Amino acid sequence: NINYQRYYESNDSVIFNKIYNQFLDLNIIGNKNSKVITREQLNRINIIKEKNNITPSPTVTDDSNTDGEDSDAANAGGTTTVTEEKLKSSGTEGDFDYELYDTYAKITRYNGIDLDVTVPDEIEGLPVKVIGYKAFFRNYNLTDDEIGITKLTLPDSVEIIEDYAFTGLEEVVEIDFGKKLYSIGSNSFANCYALKTLNFTGTNLTTIGSWAFSGCRVIEEITLPEGVVEIGNAAFQRCHSLTEDKLSIPQSVTEKGKGLMFGCTPL
Repeated sequence: NINYQRYYESNDSVIFNKIYNQFLDLNIIGNKNSKVITREQLNRINIIKEKNNITPSPTVTDDSNTDGEDSDAANAGGTTTVTEEKLKSSGTEGDFDYELYDTYAKITRYNGIDLDVTVPDEIEGLPVKVIGYKAFFRNYNLTDDEIGITKLTLPDSVEIIEDYAFTGLEEVVEIDFGKKLYSIGSNSFANCYALKTLNFTGTNLTTIGSWAFSGCRVIEEITLPEGVVEIGNAAFQRCHSLTEDKLSIPQSVTEKGKGLMFGCTPL
């Protein structure tokens, strides 16, 4: 038998989530090993959208866009997609490590110590579309006596935030999201203890992975835009200051995971 409450009260989110899996039938869109959203994942989103009369996203293909032209949806500011492309090169620009693909750049690690961080919108002429797996994880470049990031600004070019990208940024209070963002990975903002509000108004947000904002203890309000179709299991668990009336879930959501607000403050 598992002492569920004992794991809940612990600060070890990895152990907690592993145990919590045993109480949920997981059916998430993200994958810890996925580098970008896959064709199968996007097609699944589009099926859901079509059932609810929402304009489908452009289909993902394995072919690169070699002519350098943006799609009609991108030109119109609508939802775009990141294709599965071969890695061309990698490097460092300023405080950011990156990878370059045919049509986009991915941030793979932040090496700086600034309190107010703005992610660049392009690197070597390519738009930064992806924040990679564990790119900012726990401010791991800081010493014990240094304060981590308190404000984070993502450019409009960013479409995908991969799993664990910003996990454990304990001092971040404010995050500005770009308008093309459509996918937030599992555990991507877990244990951001100082984060107070989340406003996705004006973004193209479609999916939120499991435990995406788990353990954000002082978050008081979350506003999700119309167009979100899937929210993973326990996405907002242990957000102790969040009440149901301060979590705005749009009618477009058709797949809602279990335990979304487990451990939050009841009304």
